[in-house]
Amino acid sequence: MSGPLPRIYLPRLATVMTATVMTATIWAPAAQAAPRRFDVPALPLEQALRRVAEQGQVQILFSGDQVRAHAGAAVSGTLEPEAAFRRVLARSGLSIRQIDRRTFIVVSPPAPPAAARPVPTPPPVDTAEPVREVVVVAQRAILNPRQDTDRFDGSLAAPQATALLSRSDVERTAARNVTEALGVLPGVTVLNTGRSFSGGVDSASRAEGLFSAFRGLNTEFNLNMIDGVSLAQGLPNSRGVQLNLLPPTGFQSIVLSKVPTPDMDGDVISAAIDFRTPSAHDFRARQHLSLSVSAYDNRRAHAYDTSGQGGGIGVEYARRFGRDERFGLYFSHTEDRRRYANSEIAGIMSAQNDAGWAYLSSDSLKGTLPAGANPQSLLTATALNVGASTGESRARYDVLTLTGRFDGGWEGWLRATAAHNRTDQNSTLSQTVGRNLSWNDDGSGRYRLSVGSVSTRLWYETNPDLASLSAVSLGARRQTGAWTLTPSLFFSQGRSDRPERIEASVRVDQMDSYNKAQRRPFSGLLIGYENGFPTPQLTPELYADLDSVGERLLARRAGQFTVQTSRQYRQGGRFDAEYTTDAGALRQLAFGVKWTQSVREVTDRDWTNAYFADLLGRGGVTWSDLGLIRGYYDDVFPGRFDWRLPKVDHDRLADYFHRYVTAQSFDTCATLAVNNDNCNRQHGRETVAAAYLSARWVVGRLEIAPGLRYEQTRIDNRFWVIPAPPAGVTEVPGHWGQSRTAYGVGLPSLRLNYRPDEAHVWRLALWRGYTRPAFMLLGSGVRYQPADDGTSLLRQGNPALKPVTALNLDLAVEGRSPGGTRYSFGAYTKRLEHYLFDSGGSGSELLFGRTVDLRSLSPRNGGQGVAQGLEAEARHDWALAGGTLSLGGTLSRQWTHVDLGSDELGRKIAMQNAPDWLANLSATYRYKRATLTLSAQHTGAYLASYNALYTPGDWDNVWVRPATRLDLGADWQVRSRLRLSLSATNLTGAYSYWAHVGKDSLALSDIIDSGQRLSLSLRYAY
Repeated sequence: MSGPLPRIYLPRLATVMTATVMTATIWAPAAQAAPRRFDVPALPLEQALRRVAEQGQVQILFSGDQVRAHAGAAVSGTLEPEAAFRRVLARSGLSIRQIDRRTFIVVSPPAPPAAARPVPTPPPVDTAEPVREVVVVAQRAILNPRQDTDRFDGSLAAPQATALLSRSDVERTAARNVTEALGVLPGVTVLNTGRSFSGGVDSASRAEGLFSAFRGLNTEFNLNMIDGVSLAQGLPNSRGVQLNLLPPTGFQSIVLSKVPTPDMDGDVISAAIDFRTPSAHDFRARQHLSLSVSAYDNRRAHAYDTSGQGGGIGVEYARRFGRDERFGLYFSHTEDRRRYANSEIAGIMSAQNDAGWAYLSSDSLKGTLPAGANPQSLLTATALNVGASTGESRARYDVLTLTGRFDGGWEGWLRATAAHNRTDQNSTLSQTVGRNLSWNDDGSGRYRLSVGSVSTRLWYETNPDLASLSAVSLGARRQTGAWTLTPSLFFSQGRSDRPERIEASVRVDQMDSYNKAQRRPFSGLLIGYENGFPTPQLTPELYADLDSVGERLLARRAGQFTVQTSRQYRQGGRFDAEYTTDAGALRQLAFGVKWTQSVREVTDRDWTNAYFADLLGRGGVTWSDLGLIRGYYDDVFPGRFDWRLPKVDHDRLADYFHRYVTAQSFDTCATLAVNNDNCNRQHGRETVAAAYLSARWVVGRLEIAPGLRYEQTRIDNRFWVIPAPPAGVTEVPGHWGQSRTAYGVGLPSLRLNYRPDEAHVWRLALWRGYTRPAFMLLGSGVRYQPADDGTSLLRQGNPALKPVTALNLDLAVEGRSPGGTRYSFGAYTKRLEHYLFDSGGSGSELLFGRTVDLRSLSPRNGGQGVAQGLEAEARHDWALAGGTLSLGGTLSRQWTHVDLGSDELGRKIAMQNAPDWLANLSATYRYKRATLTLSAQHTGAYLASYNALYTPGDWDNVWVRPATRLDLGADWQVRSRLRLSLSATNLTGAYSYWAHVGKDSLALSDIIDSGQRLSLSLRYAY
């Protein structure tokens, strides 16, 4: 995408101006540049010329004295750049002259008609009075010769509240992917957990931004696009999109629309994010080729004496060809490989999986919460998982863009992107699990907790991840008079698979046909705390168990194996028509239709093998006996805990599983094979038909843009039904069931922009948005399960769920001060109905608004919710020591609350993933060819998930602690074609993730220490 071009002031250089003008007049008339879409309001002429150059992706030269006293006329429509300049200059008496295909100059004498000047002659130039100022608006000669969009100038000119990131903006961050890059924008929360197949601490242990949430709303309230194509949502239980698949350097610009426009899909409440790929016309030269190499080092891995290194390569090629360079080809390919080894504390996992929590004191022998007591003040862990998460990620990203301009006013394009990522993640966790809990009378009528025995264990689990994301658009545009017609076809695919997950464990108290082992005796509190950090209180025997698990603990099962897949395919077409005019109040009228069909497939199957002792016919079998231990890490959590952690032979464990797997191992959710094969399978088909109408009036300096969009949706789900068995029968074969859900939603909008001058804009927008429920909520499988009292419990989806709807009000002011400070301030409020939240993929029993009685369990909608916030962003540049110092930052304050529909979840509680404060601060110093950037990013505390312990009341939510990260980046243009970039992330070594149960308690905590990350990249352009 084009952007504001550098402005260079050359005082008192009359000879330069004279030479430039004469050069323009002696060159033969150049070929016309390709038509572009222009939308420039009436502005002072200097500003208007800059805008036309930006939008036309051309260069313009003019004298500051020439244009300062003139006003530019408005320009709107698809035009040749020369025609657009002529319209802007219509009231000034000045003329435009073309030097070459992409360079124009403003001249004072009127230019004669083209037919009358087959050989142009130089106009007279008065050099008696020196020109005080020449303004050159041109492309910056940089290694990557694209025009960069200044974030503030670009958003100032946009028709709605918008935040922009150019490629150079992203490259100045230390981001590994676009999710992390978006974190520099106001109101954006970067989330490193929430995966549907692998949520919580499992995904957080990768220490990578996976999702982006905006303005106090979860990620599934976003609309995510590549080149205007809405992306398929590959996750099984969510409509969120896994944006970590996209590299930070893969796009020409990122446009975040805080107020979506009527031509965009209406399935959005928070923000519409469009990732725009480059084309050949975004480059200065006719042909461009660049090669890049990069290297990474995740420093935490060195604490485990293992490699955290990785690297990547990239190639980028662009070429314009054909008559007048009408056609363009762009292609890029990048590959990336990263290794990591991060330290992990999994206290919440222990509390949920091993019932590893209790109250420190009680008023009874049963350990119940004393009447009137604060549960968070008495909360403690009785079990803990400590270990390491190691892994390797391999990514590939490709872009292909073909553009062309044809006779008859036609333009055409083919844009395709494909991202693929394979991550192999292995977590090895030492476990201490307290058992035989008792509460003993301390003589004062209070009963104090004591752990009577401990089960020492080791748990090994893998979380392989195979994810992909792609988008293709094929379209054309024709300009005919004042009308622009745009038909297009599109396709998108999303995939999120967990292909071959395996887990196994050893424990001191293994019970099977041959082992009758006992737990270790204990007395007192098992888990202590040091500044909130959970710490096991180990006896010498417990320490020896954990330090030598291969020899002291007994092998359990021969593996549990899981295969999960989730895919979505989206395809469709659209037709848009737009009428533009420069006369009268009505400047633009647009309408269009769109048809989209999506297909969703989800599967989940599980196999659990028998115990090793039963399979081998003997007791006392350890992992060392089985050859599953191939060494140890010296410290389980370097800097905290010093017992050893084994290195598990993954391939040998997989071999054992496949050797001993039987038909009886297949146990997804039932006994019969047909039920196990299908109970977690779902097929969904969603069809959306939409139409919109919008207009834009200009009355003086006020722009009025009303719009209306209507979407009709039909969702058909097909799922497996396991009926209730008759008396005396354990299970009966199931059958396929189906459900249908239909929505019809009208989405009116009104946008007002008031531009008192070229440097300021005031905005107001009132609009309605909605978000449809995820497929799995509407039509998950139906099954009966035994309940505690012997009755049957019915689990099923709910096709009657309503979409979340929201009425949104946005206010903003953007501008530039006379001193050069660029700023924007915004305020918003969103009132939601029928709220839903992300379950984290834990199954339908944890989905929002569950209703539980003795007969049924099903998701349902909640009540109203409100999200409100304030945002500010500013930047100022100073000349300093021969260079330029830039200070910039963002600050966001958010308030949210929602009725979740039950006392256990909360009647008025914070929304998910909505930090109270978000802030970014950066300082950049540019000196000649070098750039140095120091940046800090702060994310306040936020609620991550609801009702973690299933206790009465709404106190047991999972909260994430505030986090501040400090990064450093450096960039050096070694030569005109060679650039070297360095970055260091998390300079202070802060924990990358710390979540805890209860807003005011750290007793049950998940903690990830991922250390620092260093990266180096080198790029050469030919």
